[in-house]
Amino acid sequence: MKHLKVGTDFAEDIRQLGDAETGRLFRAMLSYAATGKEPALGGNERILWGTAKKIIDAQRVGYDNKCASIAAAREWNPNNNKSVSEQSDNRQETDSNQTPNSLKPDSKREKEAGEKEKKERTKEKREKAPEEKERTPPNPPAPPGREPLVAELLAESGEELRTAVDEWLRYKREKRQTYQPTGLKMLLNKIRRYADNCGEQAVIAAIHDAMSQNYQGIVWDRLVKKPQQPQQPRQQNGGMQAKYDMMDRWRNGRK
Repeated sequence: MKHLKVGTDFAEDIRQLGDAETGRLFRAMLSYAATGKEPALGGNERILWGTAKKIIDAQRVGYDNKCASIAAAREWNPNNNKSVSEQSDNRQETDSNQTPNSLKPDSKREKEAGEKEKKERTKEKREKAPEEKERTPPNPPAPPGREPLVAELLAESGEELRTAVDEWLRYKREKRQTYQPTGLKMLLNKIRRYADNCGEQAVIAAIHDAMSQNYQGIVWDRLVKKPQQPQQPRQQNGGMQAKYDMMDRWRNGRK
């Protein structure tokens, strides 16, 4: 793939990165688009690599489909492989040497055979078209009341995660705290990033926990594992000292 397109909404995702991390991320994206080999990232830019990889993979599929369409068109019409000047010269040479009425019998038969073959191919494609449509499963309809941005930005996520987001938005509407389009877009991008890095089930659990605790927002810090502090050994000197004191009092009482 020779070209890579990045939308302006990706700027919201890389806002949390520094200039050096952003540069390494874009260099890795260009390398992956050209070679298909995933880079080894060690900084904070690796958090956004999952989102960047999905963008590149989607563009690669579109690029491959375009190349396949061009190759099929050239195979159907060999003149497409020639330049415009070559095609014009060929047409002028044909027109100057012969007219439609002076075609040789062999050439005329070849032309009729080519037209017949073309009609058969067109008929075969029309007969196969309904079968291909039946094989392709239709996209499941979105549940009623779902925000269009949820279906658009979380299209590659699981239905369980999208349902949890629907429940969260309904929960916020019940609290009379609705999202504006920009805020909703930022929230969905954050949910998608945490789902890529921590798993969809962890994000769903965080959403349900926030609703059950009547929180104003989702507590994302719980998804990040904190290093455990080493346990301090218990102090036992105090217990031994108490035993010594009791023994001293017993000895003094005997005296």
